[in-house]
Amino acid sequence: MCHDDDGTASGPTGKALGAANLTSPAIRKESNEALAHFISAGKGKMPSFQTTLTQQQIADAVQYIRSLGNTGAAHR
Repeated sequence: MCHDDDGTASGPTGKALGAANLTSPAIRKESNEALAHFISAGKGKMPSFQTTLTQQQIADAVQYIRSLGNTGAAHR
């Protein structure tokens, strides 16, 4: 997995690809809509998942990202 189970991208694959740390302040400040767009369309080296994930699966992935390193802050 590129981002690892904890979202930190600290494993060999994440490090090799330069995957984003999903618990970082930069990612946490993104809106849910922006995160869904990145998952759907891809960003940088991250491929698009538009044809492999349903809209519900993308929404679930955004909620999972929000749960990583949860500080209790609400996001839109």
